[in-house]
Parts: sequence; structure tokens; C-alpha cells
Amino acid sequence: MNLSEPEARSRLATARVARLATADASGRPHLVPVTFAVDSTESAIYIAIDHKPKTTTNLKRLRNIRENPAVSLLADHYEDDWTRLWWVRFDGVARLTTTEELTLGLLRDGPTIPVRLDFTFEPSTPPWGFGEGMDSETWADVHYEHAGRFTGTLHYGSRSVTLAGTGYRDHSTGPRDVGPMLSHTWVHGRFPGGRGFQVFAAHTRPDQRFASAYVALGDELRAVEVRSVPGWQGRDGDPGSFVVSLETENGPAQITGHTLPQRYHWSALIPWEFAFGADLDTPDGPGAPWPVLETMVALEWDGEPGYGLLEMTRPRSG
Repeated sequence: MNLSEPEARSRLATARVARLATADASGRPHLVPVTFAVDSTESAIYIAIDHKPKTTTNLKRLRNIRENPAVSLLADHYEDDWTRLWWVRFDGVARLTTTEELTLGLLRDGPTIPVRLDFTFEPSTPPWGFGEGMDSETWADVHYEHAGRFTGTLHYGSRSVTLAGTGYRDHSTGPRDVGPMLSHTWVHGRFPGGRGFQVFAAHTRPDQRFASAYVALGDELRAVEVRSVPGWQGRDGDPGSFVVSLETENGPAQITGHTLPQRYHWSALIPWEFAFGADLDTPDGPGAPWPVLETMVALEWDGEPGYGLLEMTRPRSG
């Protein structure tokens, strides 16, 4: 089947798995299956090195990219009816960027710098599944969140940085479309005494709101009601100081916080693609990239300090 360029891009964006081809300095090829995210507006693809256990973190694909940054990505579909066969190949490279560049628009092509992440995730609570109300949401059928701690090393270029701290991972299944969503706030935190919390609150349509939240003490998770969360402020969304108010079975809980310099902006591309960078000066419009702020936060809960992550979208009109 011969595909037009728009159709090829569309099929690549909806593929759930592809094959990444790399080659070392001598040209010896290497092929592995990968999951990925597509930025269709900038002809870019993002592939993460995730937390799943592997026999080694010294991955051949990463060694090859350090020696030879030229790569190919192939997505394909097979049926016994050969008139319905198709494949799409994408050739490209990887790069790093700065926080300032990420506030000026979607990430543009630039110099390639080898990057490798060697991380271990240690859960601190059981997974939390979003429950009642998900049947009317369009961004996922099922969604799980998992708090824990990441330790490891970030390697980029000739530099290596050791990292250790609060971490979080999540997973969604089902058709995913953020188009109807008007705004959202997601925040979580962990504290040395073993307590933690997570809040997701979304304004999904003018007449519909969704919220899911819990507090944790060790391995025990308890559902709570959301009273208030921070929202997007000013041009770049940074609320500065903020309060998260929850209603627990033991009464009200108030967690104060402030944002930290470690942050970046990205864009949600309708229906479900992510791209680094955000145009913070262009008004919202149909199909326009949707700015998102991701920032580390310092927290305090009943006098106990902690840390976490805050994510917010710029509100859109219905």
C-alpha cells in the first residue's frame, strides 16, 4: 500500500510499537523494538529509556548512538490481505535543549548530544488506580499512578550527574484524546516520615470535572476528596507559592508548597502526542499545541518538609 506523507505520519503516530535501528562506528547494525511519542508538527520522535529491568543498562543502542547518531525507526502492519500491508520509516537523531528554549515554542532541530539514563525505581506505595468517573473521560480508559524513589546517573556528552530523589511513574490504557480537556493540575509529594499524597484534578468539559486523590502512609493508601489545588498563573504558569487542600477521613489536610527552579515546558498535541517546548505567547486555537508546565516543588505538611512534582496546563476556553 502506497501512503501519502500525511497518511504515513498519521499511521506512525498511532502505532504502539516500532523498531529502532542503530549502527556502530563500523556500520554494524542493531535492531530493537521500542515505544515512542511523535511530535507531528516538528517531524520529531521521542524514545525513552525506561525503568523496566534489563540484563544491563549499558545498552547496545545507546553505545551505537554515542558512536553514530544516525538512526532509523520502522513501524509496520501485516495482514494476510497484502493490499492492506503498510510500513513507515523515519530517519532522525537525538538532542538536548535548555529550559529557556522550551518556553519559546516547540523544540527545533539542533546539535546532537549523546544521552544515557541509568535509573532504578523503588516503589514506596502500592499503585493507585483512578476509579469512579473514568468511564466518561476521553484521555484514558484506565490510569494507574505509582510513587517511589529514583536513583541513578544521567550521562550526556562527556558529563555524568548522579541523581537521587522522589519519583513517580504512571500508565494509561485505552483510546486517548485530550482534546475535550480544558485544564488540569497534577501534583504529588513524599515526606521523610513515610507520608505521601497525589492529586489529579481536571476540567474536562464546561459541565464536567474529574478528580482523583489519595494520601499514603507507608503501604497504606486512602482515598480523599479534593478541595483546592494550584492553577496556571501568568505567562509561564508558575504559581510560586501554593496550597493543596484535601478532606481526609481524619479531617482537613492542608499542604503548602513553592515551586523550584528545576522545571521545563512541553506541549500536548491533540489528540495525544507530546512535544518538548511551548509557545507561551500565542493564544489557544483549534488544534494548537497546548502548553504544559512541569516543575519540582518543595512542600510542607504539618511542619514536615518534603518534595514532589507539579504539572499544570494553561486553561483553554470550551
